[in-house]
Amino acid sequence: MIATEEKAVKTSKDKIEDLEAEVKVAYTEIEYGMNHWNQLAISRGKVRIAFDEVLKRLDESEDNPEEHIGDKPSNAEELKKWNADLALLKGYINTIRDKMETSQEGHKEAEDNAYAAVENLKNL
Repeated sequence: MIATEEKAVKTSKDKIEDLEAEVKVAYTEIEYGMNHWNQLAISRGKVRIAFDEVLKRLDESEDNPEEHIGDKPSNAEELKKWNADLALLKGYINTIRDKMETSQEGHKEAEDNAYAAVENLKNL
């Protein structure tokens, strides 16, 4: 009877060791995933910061169009072309700004989701 109980205890201990090994592997995989989600969040944040810089430069271009289309002329004919160029420039700026703002929102959401995934994995 004692031999049977000792065998059952040994079997149970072996199963526990096997399960502990599986748990260790699972935690290693969770840590691996957590690190990758964190890196993704950091990268998304860097892209979002780059969008901030682009938006800042667009504002500067809008405030100082002369850098792109030259000084405002006094001649009526040249002023007409300059105004047309200014309208084109503003159109380009607005198109780029809209794209940047939309993309920035998506990156911010993805960044937040990646950080949330890290937190969820930490809680496992």
